[in-house]
Amino acid sequence: MNRVRLVVLGHYEDINSGFRASVEHWEPGITKFLIRDGENIPWSIDGWAVIDGSLPFSYSRNVNLGWAVTGTADVILCGDDIRFDSPFVDALQRAAYSDPTVGVSTVQLNGQSPFVVGYFKRSVLDKVGKMDERFTGYGHDDGDWCKRMELLGYHTLPTEEVKARHGGGSTFYRRQRETGGPTIQESCDEMKKIFDEKWGEK
Repeated sequence: MNRVRLVVLGHYEDINSGFRASVEHWEPGITKFLIRDGENIPWSIDGWAVIDGSLPFSYSRNVNLGWAVTGTADVILCGDDIRFDSPFVDALQRAAYSDPTVGVSTVQLNGQSPFVVGYFKRSVLDKVGKMDERFTGYGHDDGDWCKRMELLGYHTLPTEEVKARHGGGSTFYRRQRETGGPTIQESCDEMKKIFDEKWGEK
């Protein structure tokens, strides 16, 4: 099996520290990268490679950075509002390699995006390419990448073997409350326009 690295984006130390504790409990041996935006999270964290992401925050740019710094390894990409309740690396890897048409394996979260927690095979990342950085706000950047993946003949495979809970966009909603910028819905509507223009959808 391929080497695998874990990548998480983070802004708030209280949210991110809970994620890190969950990972350290279940998978202490995995190589871990934290892409932080801002200075709320410490620069030095034992066992983690901490890298400054883009400012102002852009999810797509920071994910692309995470994919780049992991070299040729496969990547488990997580939101930091995930809390694991079981080991996850081997199970996600087995699911990802269970069939050559699997592009991303994910925890069974009842239809939520594999970008919440997904095992991305490097071979698929290389073929699909980076996230489209025209998506600078909330939403549709993941849908765009998945659509490009599916057009190449790959699909997402959830596995019931991994147990995890999702906090539901905690960082995005909290950031919006604190900055007073566009609401999540307003941002999502703007990103939908970009998606529709790109794919000729109405």
